[in-house]
Amino acid sequence: MKTARIMLLSAILVLMGAGLGLAVDTATITINATVTASANLTVAPTTISFPDSDPDSVPVITGTQLAITAKTKTGGTHVATLTWQAADDLKDGTLFIPISAVKWTTTGAGYQGGTLVKSPTAPVTVGTWSHSGSYNGTLTPTLNNSWSYDVGNYTIASTMTLSNP
Repeated sequence: MKTARIMLLSAILVLMGAGLGLAVDTATITINATVTASANLTVAPTTISFPDSDPDSVPVITGTQLAITAKTKTGGTHVATLTWQAADDLKDGTLFIPISAVKWTTTGAGYQGGTLVKSPTAPVTVGTWSHSGSYNGTLTPTLNNSWSYDVGNYTIASTMTLSNP
């Protein structure tokens, strides 16, 4: 019985305190976050090699596979694009192999195969993404082999560009 009286007395005191004019106020807090377009490209290795092969037994030579990671913050109407372009044909002095002999296949979401082009032709698209994220893929280059290629060590610089307008 004594416990019931204490509880009743506590409840009365709480109710009386509510009438003592205790004040309560709130404030609205606005939280803003700004995300701007950005891009980060990682390609490894950065050299592609095609081994010498007999054109009759190996009409298409597979080159060094590239691991690609394209990281992008994009969205809305913006699309991130990965392109590739060679400076010229594969060359050894005056000898050359047309850069269009280099083609590739890909794996990974958003990546696509294609045929390499040289400047000033517009770069070829290797991948596109309409959402922010990190996109991993592989690119396996091939070279059309031919008896018409003269003996030499052919080379050319090329550029992959990840752009995010």
